[in-house]
Amino acid sequence: MLTLDASVVAGMEQERPLTLFSAGLQARPASEVRFGVGDVIGITIFETQAGGLFIPADTGGRPGNFVTLPQQQIGRAGMVTIPFAGELKATGRTSAELERAIAGRLRQRALEPQVIVTLVERRSAAVSVVGDVDQSLRFSLDPGGERLLGAIARAGGTRFAPHETLVTLQRGGVAESAILADIVEDPRLNLQLAPDDTIIVARQQRYFLALGAVGQTASITQLNRRFPFEDRRLSLGDAIARAGGLQDDRANPSAVFLFRFERRAALQRMGVSIPQVPGRRSRPSIGPTCSTPPRCSSCSVSRCATMI
Repeated sequence: MLTLDASVVAGMEQERPLTLFSAGLQARPASEVRFGVGDVIGITIFETQAGGLFIPADTGGRPGNFVTLPQQQIGRAGMVTIPFAGELKATGRTSAELERAIAGRLRQRALEPQVIVTLVERRSAAVSVVGDVDQSLRFSLDPGGERLLGAIARAGGTRFAPHETLVTLQRGGVAESAILADIVEDPRLNLQLAPDDTIIVARQQRYFLALGAVGQTASITQLNRRFPFEDRRLSLGDAIARAGGLQDDRANPSAVFLFRFERRAALQRMGVSIPQVPGRRSRPSIGPTCSTPPRCSSCSVSRCATMI
């Protein structure tokens, strides 16, 4: 047990929530979008004068010394076909890199070839947004990049309030989550997206339980003892008031207890002795024995328990 004093409150306020994106995700810059399978590209080849590989000596009514090839979709093998140059790998390359590769293949046959490659339709580098949004969607990243909040805005925004909306980013087989209200408040959490990211938006209401001598004894209706936060932060005083206050004829104001889950490191900093429980490394018993699963649905904090 700990006495709820100023030092304990200050220590708890310093605790960083577990539902925040890692530093590695926060530091990732905008991804350079390269050609991928399914993209449709256009290729234009220029030569310095008529009489070259693509420009006949008698140009007639031609508008200039260039030829535009039919649009091509990059196939599963990642290749595109260029007349007199054969197949070239397109996937994983930028426009400038593919332009240099094509010009290098044609240099021995065309007259000082210059190449322009344009993206006609992006069908790769897709990002999916699903869950509690206005409309789930899948879109392709632009070369300028896209951030997390921008992707949610494309999906029409979320259906629920930011403080009860959990945003999960799946990337490379790993999933990390943060509360939308935290993302809005901290620009570092508004991550740069990468190709093949999946964003899952889900409602995650937070609740607290009010037990004992709370609520009005004169009430003729059954009081709900499980209350939603209905806000991003909730103080102990607010929670007691929302539960109907302390009962004047039963409650002892000096015996108000708060039971919550906290991390082992936070308790150790406050001088709590935490015994090692054999076979259970992450949740020693402090105060009463708790049968709650390792992650508390109310506060999303795990690993140890205490009563204040």
